Order: sequence, then C-alpha cells, then structure tokens
Amino acid sequence: MVRITDFVTISDVNVTLATDGSKEESQVFALPIDAPRFSAILAFRVLPNSGTNLFFVAELNGVNVFQATLVSAPTAFRTVHEIIEAKDPAILKGGLNELKLKLTGGSGSVVFSDPVLWYKHDVPV
Repeated sequence: MVRITDFVTISDVNVTLATDGSKEESQVFALPIDAPRFSAILAFRVLPNSGTNLFFVAELNGVNVFQATLVSAPTAFRTVHEIIEAKDPAILKGGLNELKLKLTGGSGSVVFSDPVLWYKHDVPV
C-alpha cells in the first residue's frame, strides 16, 4: 500500500446565505473507506456581501469544525483553511459525509463557494 493525498471538490457553485432568507446550506460528498484515519484540510471561499458582524459556522457530519465573525464586507473573497483532526470517534466517515454552512448571527448576507477537502488514504501498489 502507498499513502497518497487526494482531494474532493464538494461543490463548484456560489451559495448566498442571508439573515433575512436562507441561513443554511448542506452539501454531501463521498470519501474512501480509510480516509477518516488521517487528518484532512477543509477549504472554502467566503465573501460578506452586506451587513456587519456576520457569524457563521462550518460543520462536518454535525460537528462544528470552524466558526468566525465577519466584521465588515470586504471587496474580495477570503479563503478559509481548517485542519480536520483524526479523532476517535472520527469526524469524517468512509462513504457519505455532509458539509453544512450556517449563518447564525449578525445582519446581511454572505457568499460561500468552492469547498474542497484534502485527505489522505492508502491505495494498493
């Protein structure tokens, strides 16, 4: 067996969440059966469209893995990179997983896009 680093594109679209509209977006993706044994990196882009003090949470399979408050609307996307630890019980699962992005406070709207998960797993030689 050889250990490799791979990635999965979770989504390739912009999703707008707003405090006066849709506040949550879920996306399902699959991983190899052995991927949860290793740490991974979740990355996505975020752009506050309007408002102030927008509080958001990123969850993987119901576990809060990242949260932040966006103080003001910038002129460009920001990129978030978060290490997902290999734990017992594992946050990630071999098979189907769910990424949930939630707007939980503040006022205004925010655009999320391009979530990607980098992960390790073993492949036969």
